[in-house]
Order: sequence, then C-alpha cells, then structure tokens
Amino acid sequence: SPSRTPANGCTRSRSSGYSRSERSERHKTQDGGFRPPGVTPLASDLYVGDALDAARGDALVATGIEGVLRLTHSPPDEPYPESFRVDVVELIDGPQNDPGATRRAIATLRDRLAAGQTTLVHCSAGASRSVCVAAGALACRRGEPFADALEDVRDTHPPSQPHPSLVGHAERAVERLRAD
Repeated sequence: SPSRTPANGCTRSRSSGYSRSERSERHKTQDGGFRPPGVTPLASDLYVGDALDAARGDALVATGIEGVLRLTHSPPDEPYPESFRVDVVELIDGPQNDPGATRRAIATLRDRLAAGQTTLVHCSAGASRSVCVAAGALACRRGEPFADALEDVRDTHPPSQPHPSLVGHAERAVERLRAD
C-alpha cells in the first residue's frame, strides 16, 4: 500500500515499518535523550505503548508523561510513579469486549487530554486496545472520522494491529460520544 507522511515527518509503508535511523530519530527527546523504545508519541500530549513500556516509570516521567490510562486487567510488573494519575478501564481484545467499556475508555482519554494531562494509554502489546482508544480520542478531539484518526495512528505507531471487532466498537463509540 502507499506510504503517507504522518505528523512526525517519518514515512513508512504499512508493510515495512520504520527504518532503524527513523526509529532512533523518532525516539529522541528535545533535550537529546531518548524515549522508551515502544512508547510512540501520537500528539504532544498523547503516547501509546505496551505493558513493558508502562513499567519504565523513570523514562515515562523524563518524557513528560503525567499519567496513564491502563486498558489491561492487571498492572505492569513495576508500579507506576506515585505522581501519576492512573485510570483503569479493563478491555478485552476481541469480539467479547463490552462496547460500553470501549466508550468509557475513549471518553476518559478524551477528557484527560482536554484537561491538559500528557497521557500514556497502554494495553498488553500496544497494538490493538490502546491503538483503538487513542484513535477514538484523537477523532473526538479533531472532529474527524474515526477511520482517519486510526489511519494516522497506524502510520505513526508501527505495531498497530487492532482487532476488527474493537475497531467497530471504537468507531461506534466515537459516534455516540459526539451525539451525547
């Protein structure tokens, strides 16, 4: 499929992912440090990652992350920094997921971003639940279709592989949140 240039300026095809130099550049912080390897900035106040990323508290703080939206049923092996605000909406990756929980997760993230809190949203692998919730919150904030926000997230976060049923739940959740 064709390549797009996402907001971070890196170009990739859906099949090839980022090159090593693009990954290195993408993980640099303004002060010359590096972000934790799976944490991907989707916006200046929104990051997506997996459970291992969420366990790297010092690196998250150094990145400017102030809180976490956890979508897993159990916390990471290492505790979150004490200063973090942690919200939990347990989602299941697949068709058995509760659509209401997906809507709550998107609304929680949307509200945190609107309040100005830089947030990491994570699930176990950082590929499905967190991707759908982040795309949903971005769609709400930008006033764009969920499919467009999801495409942007996929272009920016190479591990994106959202489950089709979760994509449907998130798309309907965005529609309902806009109607409320």
